[in-house]
Amino acid sequence: MDLIRSALPKEVVDRMDLASLDVIDASFVDEEQKQSQGDLLFSIDVKRPGGSVYSGTESKRDLQIYCLFEHKSYLEPGIYVQLIEYLARIYRRQWTAFRWFSPVIPLVFYHGAKEWNLGNRLLDQMARNSGLGGEDLELLRRYIPDFGIELFNVPMMDPAALPVSEPVQLYLASVAFIRDPGVFEHLIPYLERQSNIDDIGKKVEVVARVLQYIFNVQDVESGAVSEALKMAGFSTEESEGVMATTADKLRAEGEQKGVLKGKLEGKLETARRMKERGMDLRTISEVTGLSVDELKKHQIID
Repeated sequence: MDLIRSALPKEVVDRMDLASLDVIDASFVDEEQKQSQGDLLFSIDVKRPGGSVYSGTESKRDLQIYCLFEHKSYLEPGIYVQLIEYLARIYRRQWTAFRWFSPVIPLVFYHGAKEWNLGNRLLDQMARNSGLGGEDLELLRRYIPDFGIELFNVPMMDPAALPVSEPVQLYLASVAFIRDPGVFEHLIPYLERQSNIDDIGKKVEVVARVLQYIFNVQDVESGAVSEALKMAGFSTEESEGVMATTADKLRAEGEQKGVLKGKLEGKLETARRMKERGMDLRTISEVTGLSVDELKKHQIID
C-alpha cells in the first residue's frame, strides 16, 4: 500500500479506497512465472469525486492495479511488448468473468545502472524505434494501442526519504543495492529502523523476506548476514529466527519451483506428442495452454 501511494500520482490515490485493497490471483498472466507474478494484481474500490465509495452494481467498478516486479538491473526494450501481453490477458479475463472492463495501471520497478530512456508510454518506445513522429504520428495515433506506465525508478530515490514504512524502506534499499557485493553494509541503517516493529515475529518475517530476495540473486555468506544483523542491533534470538525463517522460505520456494517446472515439462511433452501426430499449431496451443512464443522458445515448433 505504501508503494502504491509513492508510485502513483496523488490525484489517482485520492480516488482510491485503499482500505479495500485486495489481492487477485493473477496466475493466468504467465504460467511459467506465476510464482513470481501471482500476487501482483490488486483490486481497489474507486471512490466518487465526493469521497464516497460506489455502491450496489457500481461497486463492481473496482480499479485493478497490475504491478510488474521485474527488479531489472538493465534496460529491457521489450518491456512494453511484455506488458501489453499481460494487459490483454487481464482484460480478457475481466470480460470473460464479468463482461466489463476495469482500468489496469502498470507499475514498473527499475533499478538498473543505466538511465531509464524507454519513456513512460508504449508510444514513446514506438517513436524511439521507428522514428514515427510529427504529422505521421497524429495521423496514425488512433490505431496505436497506447498505454502509460508509472515508473518506480529506484536508483533515483532515497528510500529513507520516502513516506513509506520501515519495512518498505528496507525492501527498496535491498532492491537498490542488490548487485553490490557489500549489500549488507548498505542495509545496516535500514535494518536498524526495523527496531520500531514491536512484534518479534513480524520483524523476523520482514527481514527474512528481504534476505530471501537477496539470496536468490547473490551468492552471499551467512556470516555476512549474521554480522549485519548484529551491527543493526538484532538480538541473538532475533538473528537465529531470521536465519531459520529465511532457510524455510528458500526451501519452500525450491519445492514450489520444482512443482511448476514439472507441470511445464508435462505440457511440453504433450505438445511434442501432438506435433508428432500431425496436429495443427492452434490445437496444440489450445490443449496445452502454451502460447506460440512458448512453443517456439522450447523448440516444439520452428
